[in-house]
Amino acid sequence: MKYIVFSFDDGRKDTYVNAAPILIKNGLTASIHVVTGFVDGTVTGDSDLLVRRGFMSVDNCLELLNEGFDISSHSNSHSNSFEDIELSFRKLKEWGFSSQIGFSSPRSNIDQNISSRLFEELKCKYIRSGTRLHDRSFFDLVLYSICYFLGSKKCFSLFNSKYIIKDINFLPAILPSVAVKSRFKAKMLIYLLNSVPENGLVILNFHSIVEKIENKWDFKLSEFDKLCKYISQNNNYTVLNLKQLMSK
Repeated sequence: MKYIVFSFDDGRKDTYVNAAPILIKNGLTASIHVVTGFVDGTVTGDSDLLVRRGFMSVDNCLELLNEGFDISSHSNSHSNSFEDIELSFRKLKEWGFSSQIGFSSPRSNIDQNISSRLFEELKCKYIRSGTRLHDRSFFDLVLYSICYFLGSKKCFSLFNSKYIIKDINFLPAILPSVAVKSRFKAKMLIYLLNSVPENGLVILNFHSIVEKIENKWDFKLSEFDKLCKYISQNNNYTVLNLKQLMSK
């Protein structure tokens, strides 16, 4: 068996409106990491596009929780400070979410001391990071350019091979993920999924699922639908959310 996690950052409205119905239709689950300040309106979205598109409400989050989704933290104001993350945990608990809350790191950059405090002081269920291009070699950046601009499935898979967890029984302290961007297609993601070894895991990190691409973090709705259909019809894959993964 191969394992897949769908992971969504920010708590964007299109996660609720576009992504969740497709996941539910195909019997799939996901982890949704919300910026609590965006959700309750105490913090303004950090781009005009995000403000225009809007964010999930607390009721939206609770509805998806009842559908079996994992609702966790992406901080309170899209920050990696301990105080900001702690505030987001406090809000999630006040809104009725489990005391077992996970965290995805904004901009995939978290200090080791802060990550230790999250596990020790906040009893954080998991920490998920993302793709950081400036940490990669020149060869990796060439691979990335080829897959990003030319749509090469093989280069996409090679570039992201380091983010595949080879054995689900030996999870790293900070969980890596594959960043899904606007130029990527379902066929590229499927090629990557097929490269996952038996008992391996890949975490796919999405931001917006939309009909019209306006930003590099958008992924086309029709491509997302193709991906979910393929996974749901393939018995080689099991889809978990991150809370389920950490409880295996």
